[in-house]
Amino acid sequence: MPHIAMEGAQPKLDRASLLLAAIVFAYLCLWALPININSDGLFHLNAGRGIAETGSLLELQYHEVNHPINYPETYHVLLALAYMEGGEGLVKLLSPLCGVLVALFLYLTLRPISRCLAFFSAVAAIALLTHELIQPYLEACLLAGAMGAIHYGTRFLRTRERGCLLLCCLFVGLSMSVKQQGLYFFGVMVLVLASLSVYMRLKHRPVYRPGSLCVIVLVPTVMALAPLWDQVDRNGTLLPLLVDVSRVHSYEAVSAIVKEYILGPGFWQSPSGWVSYLAIPAFGLLALGAVYLFKRDKLLAWMLLAMLLAEVVVASCTATGSLVRQYHVVGLCLAPAFIVSGVFFLRGVPGLRSVSLLIAALILVIGTFGLYSYQKNVWGNSGRCDDEHIAMYKEVGRYIAENTDPGAVFLADSVGFLYYSLENGGYRITLYSIFGCTNR
Repeated sequence: MPHIAMEGAQPKLDRASLLLAAIVFAYLCLWALPININSDGLFHLNAGRGIAETGSLLELQYHEVNHPINYPETYHVLLALAYMEGGEGLVKLLSPLCGVLVALFLYLTLRPISRCLAFFSAVAAIALLTHELIQPYLEACLLAGAMGAIHYGTRFLRTRERGCLLLCCLFVGLSMSVKQQGLYFFGVMVLVLASLSVYMRLKHRPVYRPGSLCVIVLVPTVMALAPLWDQVDRNGTLLPLLVDVSRVHSYEAVSAIVKEYILGPGFWQSPSGWVSYLAIPAFGLLALGAVYLFKRDKLLAWMLLAMLLAEVVVASCTATGSLVRQYHVVGLCLAPAFIVSGVFFLRGVPGLRSVSLLIAALILVIGTFGLYSYQKNVWGNSGRCDDEHIAMYKEVGRYIAENTDPGAVFLADSVGFLYYSLENGGYRITLYSIFGCTNR
């Protein structure tokens, strides 16, 4: 434990971390750059472009068919700045850069235990989260904030440095200001840091102070107050359509959510497919990984396990629980660390070293197959935002500019049409918005 504490106090990047950053950035750019921005990524960029063109925050947010989209505009402002400086080309790099931060923070968090474990855990996490890191999604920035908070939170517990606590709180505030899932993360982080601080106090390693808890609560709240206040002012609600208690009583729903965390997002596996049969051995590896981490560093293990379990519970109690890969991604980033740690546990058992190498090879082969299949068939396909459709959208836009009144209203449900056809895309709205809006 003293060795871990001393190494945990060293924030410097090493060669392995620089190599990791280069590999992750190159890998994500290989996916992100060749394809057009599409789906929700184009939706968010549309709002960001609207902010860039109008020079102010959007008072009227876009809507989906049945309910309003209620997001803080922090990330949209970042998209606006990137769009103003480098257009869509620079926007495409934002999520890969967030992916680099996610990988580095996870690596630095686990490095005091094992550099090799930290490196492969970070690589596995990025592979599992590729779908969120190649389009300008909110989750990319949310993940960077969450992993930064976890890293500096664990460093604070090890080193008692107030600077680490402040950085932890700032990253928590960032995650809260990007998306509502950050509010859950904030609550769990407060509980985890408080419980671990009290535990260390009882073990005669004083970290807990009343002032520390005040900082943990106040700094993220102050940082996220303006974006969340603006969101409520625009939309009248903070957490819409999230709670669905009936899901808690559904064994099938909870089982599917757990499978998604331990096997990876269910994009490349069907419920009756052969991949589902790997759930039990994968869960066994995760449990062994938890034992391995607890033996090496109890504080870190409890931090990571509490975060993972909390997100499983939240996913099981919310209407968005079935979309783990889209709305509950912090746990997806942490689960690979336990799986990889399970392999390291077996590696340390006499006579099982060759078994651990075989399991690692199987994980690599199966994971690569699933990743390639999903990326190629789903996220690698721009759908109606391919080059041919974009050319048509732009042609329609030119026709509109030349033949219609500047104040005309267009009803459209395609984000591709909204973005590529209409000038000042940030103010174009869908059919539901017009009928549900009280604005003149």
